[in-house]
Amino acid sequence: MSLEMKNHAFWYNHAPHFFYGGEIHYFRLPPEKWATHLDQLRDLGLTTVSTYVPWLWHEPHAGQFDFRGETHPQRNLLKFLSLAQTRGLHVFLRVGPYVMAELRQEGLPEWLFTQYPDIIAKDPQGDVHPARIISYLHPTYLKLVERWYSNLASAVSSYFCTNQGPIFLTQLDNEVGMLHWVTALGDSSFHIQEAYQTFLSQRNQPRSYWTYSLFWREYRAQYLQHLADLAHSLTFPSPYVINVHGFRDFSIYSRGVDYPVGLSQLAFAKVLPTSLLGGDFYPGHVTYDNFHDIALAVLFTRAVNSPDTAAFSPEFQSGRFQDRPHIEPSDLDLAARVAIAYGLNGLNWYMLSSGENPENIGVFGQAHDWQAPLALDGSPRPQAESIRHLGQLLKDFAPSLVQSEPLPDITVGFYSPYYMTENSVSDTGEKPPSMVDTIVREREALHFDGTYRCLVAAGVNLDALWLDDPDSDALDIDSHPWLWVATTRFMDANTQKRLASYALAGGTLIIGPYVPDQDLLGETCHILADALGISLPLGPSYSGVVQILPHDSLFSPTCVSYSPSPDVEVMAYVKTENGDPAPVILTQPTRKGKVIVIGVALLGTYDTTYPLVKRLLKSWGKDIGLDNQNPKVHVARRLGPQGHFLFVHNFHETPEKTCITLHDQEKGVMTWTLQLEGRQALMLPYGDVPLIPQHLDIVQTTAELSLNEETIVIYRTKAEGFVKLKQLCDRSPECKPGDKGIRVEIADRSITIQWPATDHPTPIHIPCTWPHDSSSSHHTSTEVLPIKDKY
Repeated sequence: MSLEMKNHAFWYNHAPHFFYGGEIHYFRLPPEKWATHLDQLRDLGLTTVSTYVPWLWHEPHAGQFDFRGETHPQRNLLKFLSLAQTRGLHVFLRVGPYVMAELRQEGLPEWLFTQYPDIIAKDPQGDVHPARIISYLHPTYLKLVERWYSNLASAVSSYFCTNQGPIFLTQLDNEVGMLHWVTALGDSSFHIQEAYQTFLSQRNQPRSYWTYSLFWREYRAQYLQHLADLAHSLTFPSPYVINVHGFRDFSIYSRGVDYPVGLSQLAFAKVLPTSLLGGDFYPGHVTYDNFHDIALAVLFTRAVNSPDTAAFSPEFQSGRFQDRPHIEPSDLDLAARVAIAYGLNGLNWYMLSSGENPENIGVFGQAHDWQAPLALDGSPRPQAESIRHLGQLLKDFAPSLVQSEPLPDITVGFYSPYYMTENSVSDTGEKPPSMVDTIVREREALHFDGTYRCLVAAGVNLDALWLDDPDSDALDIDSHPWLWVATTRFMDANTQKRLASYALAGGTLIIGPYVPDQDLLGETCHILADALGISLPLGPSYSGVVQILPHDSLFSPTCVSYSPSPDVEVMAYVKTENGDPAPVILTQPTRKGKVIVIGVALLGTYDTTYPLVKRLLKSWGKDIGLDNQNPKVHVARRLGPQGHFLFVHNFHETPEKTCITLHDQEKGVMTWTLQLEGRQALMLPYGDVPLIPQHLDIVQTTAELSLNEETIVIYRTKAEGFVKLKQLCDRSPECKPGDKGIRVEIADRSITIQWPATDHPTPIHIPCTWPHDSSSSHHTSTEVLPIKDKY
């Protein structure tokens, strides 16, 4: 038994596998409740239980380990693993050394700090770091981590999947670099300063804010490499998960605008063999205003990982540590569906179970409720039903889903230096250069919540590309023929060269609102502009109403005008202070490609911007191919060798209707007329997705459906609708709807199920059986459809 990765997905025992798990902390529950919580996890359709193994809990005194419950029953990790195994569950083991998890010292034992104070990081003045962070590569610390890993591996190795046990995935440490970021302070210990000087000498780099940030990224990667080598030597099951922090709480709401900071901190760790970067996604209350946070977090994480790693969230919000914001069932449902629509192929609900901290190990007292879907006694709360329903869909469609990919209309660029801004001081102790404030301001307002938000909200299918990937020499035009990069005036010379080469070799490059004219040190650098023949701005940016030819207009607070050359087509103007029209959107050919300069900040302030973006793309020759009549309804899709999936989301409180038309080269024109309730989402398989392998494929459906043994269950909405199925075998099934008004037509290997509109929709159940002998019309015996376990 093994878990492998390819094409952004997990494969278990050589079969496609959607990781669907939940976090239960055995150390926060009495052992007599473990079985109840594990049973509930399995009943919700989850196949994996995840848990931290806190170092402070299992080695409370130096050299004294307990994994059998000899000193406290809630330390009996072996019993918990055994209970999971007997229930046929997989285990995702998160072994530290850091685990955070609202534990004291972030899960490290107190004796570590009192007996070995030299391992604690220092601030620039030489004092103990305010967060008491450990120096990751301190030799003493690494020896103690090796002892911890060794004793843990010795205790649980019989439960490794390589020994026919349930543990098939391991996480190394937890949110590495997060404490440096939230305190805005690195580690100024003497050995760190020496390592930094060596870093500069080996690369012949000057001391600067940016080289200091690069150093820290390599330093963290070295630490994770050490942990991975250690885990491998002790046969901890791989892949090895490296979880990425970055969603932040702002009072009572949460945002993902800074998630790319955490991703940039750990991006260099993606080179570790058999490892993956997985995002911790905590979007809070999911609405139309912030759903793009999830979409972009998934896209950027996929971009930084290699295609051979799985797109996975090791911590996906199913509650919150605090009770504000209050998380509703629809928040779980909408967040998960958006993430899956944009290419996520595995998620671990965190937390699934409530708990209580034993022996004062919690930072915030005894309670650890987390608004979890399972209460302390194991009883399900309302949000558990959202997990259950999604689990049923994944059970039936996971093999097809994980082999499908988002079909990109446009690729967006991820430029990691724009997010290398976690240090409040440079390596010299000075404040960051002024450009850092500019970059932070523009990356949020003009990039994340501006251009990229508009593309997501407009329903433009996206993928992402890591522009400054150190393992790539050039940008792949064949995989990314249209590339849209939101930029500031600052960009390093090498990335400017890459973008220029991309456009000259045949790619379509869309860039703006600024064309870079400086490198990251503030030195003049306009390699990109010179190579593509782009004039630098005529003057400073200003606000105004942009007139877009022939009849569109929008207001933008940031307009940058450019002087066109003779072969440039001007598509939009803004009036200057003296009333003259100044060109702000230009297109011009390159040697083999095209560059489009958008000197306009596209903001999602007005919903009219989203259809305008689609019209702009069409005017440039990019037809989206999917028509959605109601822009309040968000649509995305994934395409695969075993059929396709249409994702439809209504983030509003009110019901919404829409008509979606797809122009498909293989299937022709397909239309969905849908009505969604407030805060409802649909995952609609189409294009021959197997419902029952070798028997029935789904051609098209306007409602979600699943299989319950020999019964097709259709979760209809209020609108009239249909399901079209393709029969793959010679015998026709017997389908007998029990509900009035439901029509089932079987003809020419096609099965059509139709239902009328209703104000009170309830699931439709269609018993579906196959006669033993279809040639004998009087034969009345039937056999149950051969349903495979497809999870």
